[in-house]
Amino acid sequence: MKINSSEISGQASSDACWVIVYTPQLKENYDRKSGDGLSLAFVVIWLAGDFLNLIGAWRQELLWTMIILAGYYTLCDVALIAQYYYYRKHHDFYHPALPAPSSSSHTNNEQATESTPLIPGKPASSPTSAPRSLRMEILRYVFAALVVLLTGVAAWAVEQYGNGGQPDSRPPSKPEGPGWRWDAQVYGWLSAALYLASRVPQIFKNRQTKCEGLSLALFLFAVAGNVTYVASIVIKSTDEEYLTESASWLVGSLGTIVLDFIVLGQFVAYREERQAIAVAADTAERAA
Repeated sequence: MKINSSEISGQASSDACWVIVYTPQLKENYDRKSGDGLSLAFVVIWLAGDFLNLIGAWRQELLWTMIILAGYYTLCDVALIAQYYYYRKHHDFYHPALPAPSSSSHTNNEQATESTPLIPGKPASSPTSAPRSLRMEILRYVFAALVVLLTGVAAWAVEQYGNGGQPDSRPPSKPEGPGWRWDAQVYGWLSAALYLASRVPQIFKNRQTKCEGLSLALFLFAVAGNVTYVASIVIKSTDEEYLTESASWLVGSLGTIVLDFIVLGQFVAYREERQAIAVAADTAERAA
């Protein structure tokens, strides 16, 4: 039996994105000793979606890598929730958006601005440092995601053009599987609905926190993972029956891509507010 390397590379690219997608947020929470940047409802609904995805993938007899990853996602969701409650209990460390300056910190009712030195004799950070830092962070994670994506594309190109310089024009065969299973489809569609619903509380929370405490990489890799996941399904086969069986997974992935782009847009739109939050928080810490 001929192994389709494009199918493998597409799945491998998706798996690589999803394996590392949680790591930046777990690290962000650890560094801040706070999980308040995430909406708890977002993570809980995401956990429910991942759990149903695990059951649906197992019942539909999808690729074993997809089943293992679904279990891995579930464990990572539990880890995020554990961080949230642990830091809430042991570390009361979360700066609300734009804390008001105290009278003891500033004499003559003088309020600090973004250009006011935080300590006398030391110049404050440049007002453009935060946007520049955001751009560097975006570029760094976009580059990492592109490396993963290009690896899959390169393997696909080798597969398609490696046979005498001509692409393989044979249509993908219909993959063997258990066929339509109503129970698996119910789990799949419920999972897709939960994935779509999970982003809504996070989007509303971001309007309050200005994405402070939220990892940009979490959503960059989520987008990359969903794009390559959809690609791996379509590359495997374009048979109508197979795509119908996979419809819930396709809808869930494509829908969350749209919502994740809204979150990425919030990161850009609120960058100046996050800079003000950082300046105010640093000023409060130094004055304490």
